[in-house]
Amino acid sequence: MGIIDRIAGTLDELAGDGDAAVREEIGFAVALAERGDGADAEARLRDVAVRAPRLPAVHFQLGRVLARRGAFDEAVVAFGRAVDLDGDNAGAWTALGDALARLGRTEPAREALRRALALAFEPTLRGRAHAALGRVCLDAGQTAKAVRELRKAVDLLGDDPEATLAYGRALARLGEREGAEWLTRAARRPGAPAALFVEAAVATRDPAIAEKLLREGLARAPQGGAYALGAVGADLARPLARTGRADEALSLALAGVAANPASQDALVALRESYAGAARWTEALAVARREAELGAPPPPSARLALALAARDLGELAALATMPSDNDALPLVAPRAFPLPALRAFLAGQATDDELVALGRLAPDDGARRFVAAARAPAPPPMGNVLGLLAWAHELAARAPALAELTLAAGRAAEAFDRPLLVAVMGEFNAGKSSFVNALVGDEVAPTGVTPTTATVNVLRHGATRGARVVYHDGTTRELGAASVGPFLRELSDAEAVSVRVVEIFHPFETLRRVEIVDTPGWNALRAEHEKVAREFLLEADALVWVFAVGQSAKASEKEALDLARGAG
Repeated sequence: MGIIDRIAGTLDELAGDGDAAVREEIGFAVALAERGDGADAEARLRDVAVRAPRLPAVHFQLGRVLARRGAFDEAVVAFGRAVDLDGDNAGAWTALGDALARLGRTEPAREALRRALALAFEPTLRGRAHAALGRVCLDAGQTAKAVRELRKAVDLLGDDPEATLAYGRALARLGEREGAEWLTRAARRPGAPAALFVEAAVATRDPAIAEKLLREGLARAPQGGAYALGAVGADLARPLARTGRADEALSLALAGVAANPASQDALVALRESYAGAARWTEALAVARREAELGAPPPPSARLALALAARDLGELAALATMPSDNDALPLVAPRAFPLPALRAFLAGQATDDELVALGRLAPDDGARRFVAAARAPAPPPMGNVLGLLAWAHELAARAPALAELTLAAGRAAEAFDRPLLVAVMGEFNAGKSSFVNALVGDEVAPTGVTPTTATVNVLRHGATRGARVVYHDGTTRELGAASVGPFLRELSDAEAVSVRVVEIFHPFETLRRVEIVDTPGWNALRAEHEKVAREFLLEADALVWVFAVGQSAKASEKEALDLARGAG
């Protein structure tokens, strides 16, 4: 018996005592549809429906043809006409409920399927009604009820592809381990789309099994073309990226994007693969591409990439975006710390705000980048004065180092001035001769009598000359030719009023070293003793000149003890 005869025999029950030619034409149209010629089958059935509008069978078969090509709105009209003409046709009620369910019309679908179950006695027909009702419940969020209906469908239909797939999805949504097994069974069915392996991998709780399923799907994917290969490859790339297999993950993710450049899943996989390889700039570029396509990553994910890439432009863009997280506490996990980001970019972030940003930083380099906002500039190399100034600034910024601020400032100030060397000794010990020899010029008066009656400081100057500083604060400038005569001819009365004489000389060494030439220690006037002692205590170094023919005196020992006590 051929297919036309079998269909015609079935239609005898549907058409009743109708015209045999009509039944034969319906059977021929159904055969065309079974062979894949849906357009011709639809045209023939519409023609029969015009000639026999009250024949339920023609509307039923027309609805099936329309549903097969996805025209569910038209299919609902055809099935509705069939049940209007024959309200006891369980098959038509089942088909009507299924079509309504696929259109998302939950309640009408549910009513139609309940009517079908009330009328159907044949196991296969009841199984299809239960399967359709299970899908309706699943779409409505009634997962537990969906599982019960689909379990009945599987028991009645056996290894039906559509029923077993829906049952696996319902179990997976309910969090049952068995869901992954049913989805795997559906994925391994000949001709099943490779993407079902992705569903099965998502449903399993075992990462190793999930990877195995994705690889199995990847092996099947070439049969579905580049698109399927890219889709499964992208899904496999994400777990690989998260487990440190960045090279393989990146290869699969790139293939996924090449197959479908606008696929959100493929772009997410590529972004995560770049991140897994610590290629932060490329990952950030993919995130921008996602945003251009209207599905940007969460702000916290973009912030993490921008911190890792040290991309100030992206950070500035993120700082201008509105956020509902402004009021969240800084310790909220994965919150987008917008105020902290703005303070960071302004150079005003507190420690707590930097910690909030650091929680999102994906690696040590990114965390160091965040922490650098509160870190001092690198200390200068080969510059002791610069190092002292750096230490002073650091101590001023860090409360824990506050007590070091004064010492660091004094050290910087002291180092910034020339080294102060005091030349001292008894009168006529040769102090002035030593100074002249050191400078290489006659800058200090010498003689057989105590000639140095004042405290003289030899300093660098652009030209030779001197400045006399008196105890009352007044000063007197001396030209180069006047310095020697002034010092030699200074009367005792005038010497009493002089606090110090500054002698300037363009000798280059004096830029780094200033020399104090004092009167003989045992010839100090009372008014000069105080000044001499001040220089002795302030000096960085002390040169004590002994007379070759004299042993150290008690007065010299006293002065040296004083110097040693001053450090």
